[in-house]
Amino acid sequence: MKRMLSLAIVCMLVFCLTGCHSDVVEDTTQTVSLEGHYIAITIDGVEYHVHTSSVASLTTWYNEYGEPNGWIVQDGEIYTKNKTQKIDTAGMPIDQATLWDGQSFGLIAADSDSNKKNESVINQQVASGDMYPVPELTSVEKLPSFAKNGIGTEAYCYKIDNPNYACSFTMEFNDVDEKALESYISYLEDNKPQSIEDRGNGEYNLIWDWGSISIYHNKSMAIMNTIIGVNRQ
Repeated sequence: MKRMLSLAIVCMLVFCLTGCHSDVVEDTTQTVSLEGHYIAITIDGVEYHVHTSSVASLTTWYNEYGEPNGWIVQDGEIYTKNKTQKIDTAGMPIDQATLWDGQSFGLIAADSDSNKKNESVINQQVASGDMYPVPELTSVEKLPSFAKNGIGTEAYCYKIDNPNYACSFTMEFNDVDEKALESYISYLEDNKPQSIEDRGNGEYNLIWDWGSISIYHNKSMAIMNTIIGVNRQ
């Protein structure tokens, strides 16, 4: 029920963001083109078309792109060829049965101690209600650093297909009460948007010269859905 509600909210936000109908990429969507069947995913800002006739996983990506480019699989992790960074799977095993179209991954330092410290800092920020960087957005070009931050507990972040923007992401954050929402809105306002529209009932749309952020807050469930669109130049 919660997942269905989240998807309904995402669809509503996409409509608000574009002012016209735009299809949200469903979790298991595969595209058919001259390239055949593929799932498009991004890793540290680079989009890959993972070709598959059924389901795809990071193992599928590794077989097609990672290994030929010198990436290394070790102890259930995928490292860059110099082993200084690895794909941040947020605990998801690389052989998980399904990737969804538009799913995004960032790269993190390969050093486990550094990762533990970073995770501890983020956990503290989440617990205290502070803003923290969303890993999947860290390498997105033309997106200001302030727009890469979230609040609450991240449930998901993935890229969506929207021809009106150079790139667009949808995110969901749990544990966002009214106080946290007010803090997040105030934080965005401090970054001088050109316009702010409070549509009531927890809906907001903020516009900058680089793009826009649309927000829907479910007060009773303390869930915040956010869509970010980066303008085409």
